[in-house]
Amino acid sequence: MANTRVSGVKALGVVRLIFGLLGLAFLLLALGFYLSSTTFSSFTGRTQGTITDLVANNNGRGGLAPVVGYTVAGQAYTYRSDVNSSLSLFKVGDQVIILYQPNNPQNAEIEGYSVGLLLALIFGIIGLVFIVVSLVISVVRFILRRQRR
Repeated sequence: MANTRVSGVKALGVVRLIFGLLGLAFLLLALGFYLSSTTFSSFTGRTQGTITDLVANNNGRGGLAPVVGYTVAGQAYTYRSDVNSSLSLFKVGDQVIILYQPNNPQNAEIEGYSVGLLLALIFGIIGLVFIVVSLVISVVRFILRRQRR
């Protein structure tokens, strides 16, 4: 019976390692998405835009994406968000801040409404869950080892 317990403790160690590494990988992905989103936001121009439309996405899953009209240096531009949502945060006529690249104003996004931030949040939560599970397994493993002595 003692061999079964030792094998179980060793198996917990392997499971703990797997969960810990997966958690770390998800947290690193979250950090990457967050940094790419904030880098875009911090090196861009800003202007006021107006939601001109809410359009259905092309993949047939439902959801609406905001379309924004904005002006940079007297030139009018239109931006369609890559983020589709069935819970629309916007209404036609809403004013939003548009972040854009000064050398290419067509490359834009709505401030605080990017895919990168959403992915950072999702991967961060998943990573934290894996890390917590790894820590719980570590505590259980520690308790089982102490009982064995």
